[in-house]
Amino acid sequence: MQDKPGFTQSLWDMQSPWKRIRTEYSRKTLTKPSDKLAAFSGIASMVFKALASSSDEYLAGIWKPNLLSELLWERDGDQEAPYDPELYIAPTWLWASLNGAFRDSGYIEMSLELNGLTRQDQWHCEVLDAQVTPVADIFGPVKADNMTLKTWLCRIEIWSPKERTFRSIMRESDWNISAINGVAASYSGMISIDHPTPEIRRFSVLLSFYFVPVRSIYREGQTCRISLEGLLLKRTGKRQGQYYRDGLLRLLFQDEEGDKAFRQFQQSDSTESAHYLESLSGGVHAIEII
Repeated sequence: MQDKPGFTQSLWDMQSPWKRIRTEYSRKTLTKPSDKLAAFSGIASMVFKALASSSDEYLAGIWKPNLLSELLWERDGDQEAPYDPELYIAPTWLWASLNGAFRDSGYIEMSLELNGLTRQDQWHCEVLDAQVTPVADIFGPVKADNMTLKTWLCRIEIWSPKERTFRSIMRESDWNISAINGVAASYSGMISIDHPTPEIRRFSVLLSFYFVPVRSIYREGQTCRISLEGLLLKRTGKRQGQYYRDGLLRLLFQDEEGDKAFRQFQQSDSTESAHYLESLSGGVHAIEII
């Protein structure tokens, strides 16, 4: 298990203030949402100099050595924000792509710290390639680019038994996975939808996504995972194996339930070739997220 994937010590020390700064920045309302990275460039440049980073470590609001952890952000707010492919700010796997406020995923970490417990992380995917192309300045606006992941990929169905506000979509843990690749399942968790639409409020709404497991969290010294976090994806329909991010799923477990769930994700991994860029060894595949 790896706790700090790719971190240098200076980058690790900067994580808390850096995350607070950009979270607060994301709550600001811009006249033109497409100006988000341009308006943020001065802050990013100062942090870049403080870290003495190389130019290829900064990717439109995140630091490449910490990329897997940086994928685990979630929407924070109660406004409708349907996916608009015509509004391009950044690739959908970056927090900067969101037309609205976000927060870093820290629910489990905070709960453990409040109880005086430490954790260990296990990462379930590998970044094969991640690129953003600046329009000009490396800290400013970017052109369309993508990330390639080596991962498991499952089709899941999620439902909730009650109506809700947009804010409660992100805050409540009564969402249930009812199927994994068409096989019945029953796991509870919390979801954050990047682009909430009115139909999500409906009673007993059923949502369908592709799911990429990213991280399991364990209490230090224990062998049973207590949480599994991953990305909720939708197919772009433009090319084979290409997706856009549409949310974050966090499953919470008791005892050995988490290991049972993870085995089901592995065993139910989709084998339809149209879902992948290519098949890799070990039962995993390469996919592209734009």
